[in-house]
Amino acid sequence: MLLLCQVSLRAFLTTQRYCSLESEIYFNAAQQSSEENRPVIYLDETSVHASYPLQKCWQSVKEPGVLASDSVGARWIIAHAGSKSGFVENGLLLFKSKSKSNDYHDDMNSVNFTLWMKEKIVPCLPLTSIVVMDNASYHSTQINKTPTMGNTKAELKEWLMKNGIEVDDCWTKPQLYDIIKRYKGEPQYEVKQLLNEHRHKVLRLPPYPCDLNAIEKNWAIVKRSIAEKNVSQALKNRRYILRFRQAFRYRNG
Repeated sequence: MLLLCQVSLRAFLTTQRYCSLESEIYFNAAQQSSEENRPVIYLDETSVHASYPLQKCWQSVKEPGVLASDSVGARWIIAHAGSKSGFVENGLLLFKSKSKSNDYHDDMNSVNFTLWMKEKIVPCLPLTSIVVMDNASYHSTQINKTPTMGNTKAELKEWLMKNGIEVDDCWTKPQLYDIIKRYKGEPQYEVKQLLNEHRHKVLRLPPYPCDLNAIEKNWAIVKRSIAEKNVSQALKNRRYILRFRQAFRYRNG
């Protein structure tokens, strides 16, 4: 079974690299959650290619050893969530990339992320969980997002009318935006609202220190497990998916 180790926040924050306001806010929120004895669930995404290789392996003198592929093969996107007790049951999201970009984040979007949260993660979370995630754009989709001066005049007027604010047709774009600045509130995030509705809470990671997310350490273990069974470099889709599922051992935390 794969277990997510708890991150020693104080050890991180005593180093200069993590001495920032965002890190301090994160640490204080995490400390409060610990005192309340609430389950902490770490959430993240990664990717791996179908021919992800094992660099070395033990073999007899008669065996050919690791066979390298000339192609990296299809890229698979993985998303999961887990705690110190293990990964969330049935929480694995796994699909083949359709993007030609080198950045796997281009394969995830707010629609995919929100659907995954609604169907696979939220129903299986322990009561009153703290869900830790980074600030990827698809984690930060806003409800009724406030427009900026980069939006068109028509979009500024639409936002004002949608929020019950009367608009005069003779107002210029700067005038419209000045009114928007007076009425705009704090950003409301879709994922935060979803989790709050189920009595859970979002805890955002500070920028850059991804190693504060305990699930990062487990991606290497999962990929190693896949690579150990991938020496032939000739997996079909169904077999590859099966091996991914076998790399995870579920248990609610």
